[in-house]
Amino acid sequence: MIWRISFLPIPDTDWVEKNCCLITANGLISKKIKMKKVKPLVSIIIPTKNAASRYGLFEETLRSVKNQTYPNIELIVSDNFSSDETVKIAKNFKARIIFKGPERTSQVNFAAQKARGEYIAKEDDDYLINDEYIEKAVSKCQQGFDAVYHSTVSSGDNFWVKAKALERLAYVGDDSIECAWFWKRKVFLALGGYDTKLVAGEDFDLQERLNAAGYKTGRINVANIHLGESKSLKEIFLKNVNYGKTVSPYLKKNTFFRARKLFPLRKAFLKNWRLFINNPFLSLGLIIIKVTQYFGAILGFLLSFLSE
Repeated sequence: MIWRISFLPIPDTDWVEKNCCLITANGLISKKIKMKKVKPLVSIIIPTKNAASRYGLFEETLRSVKNQTYPNIELIVSDNFSSDETVKIAKNFKARIIFKGPERTSQVNFAAQKARGEYIAKEDDDYLINDEYIEKAVSKCQQGFDAVYHSTVSSGDNFWVKAKALERLAYVGDDSIECAWFWKRKVFLALGGYDTKLVAGEDFDLQERLNAAGYKTGRINVANIHLGESKSLKEIFLKNVNYGKTVSPYLKKNTFFRARKLFPLRKAFLKNWRLFINNPFLSLGLIIIKVTQYFGAILGFLLSFLSE
């Protein structure tokens, strides 16, 4: 008795049909076996340090990960040895916890090395992720792209938050300002991930290296919401003093190009002038925010320079 098994080609659909034919001396027996096609695993990496007490928004971020329409996700929280309830909250959402410091660049790089996904996405711990973000990003990469741009918007009732939201709206779809936070994992690792010497400008730096290496970044029509915008001028000022203290390594890589990139007057403002004309009070608030940001950053830069 001779047994022969043959398989027809497998179509590229969510459900795969294998037609298996068994040929025996007594005749032909045919049966169909349906198997679910497994989608590529995506590892979402969230770097944290005392996120539970600093914002109170960490659970919203984790919940938005769980609400993704994409079914195959690994959630990794890369924690910088938090002393609050951050790790406990992450465990409640079935996150995989790893510990790493001293800064978020090192945290994300370490998590990327440990990730199991074919793709990785970085999210901060105070973001609300659009439900279709991961699904659309995977689809874009499957069209031949190595990384994916998305936009960021802000939400809140505070005046300064609304003024910042106006700025973010002007940047929507602008490749010179927005940076990829979703990559093929092998591409991210091939680039060495984030430059761990940088605390400010690390997203710009990685995107510049991605472009220079010839990798392709696609764009999806998705906006994630930043929930943790600064709510006072004092908070904005102090945050930018810290950025100013750490921006020097970023500028040293390509001083002229990067100083121009950080210049306060941007093409996006001219392109979207109607947006500002239609919102005069928020536009005035944004001007005050930009003056506060740059005054703080310059002060921080000078303090850093004098301390060297």
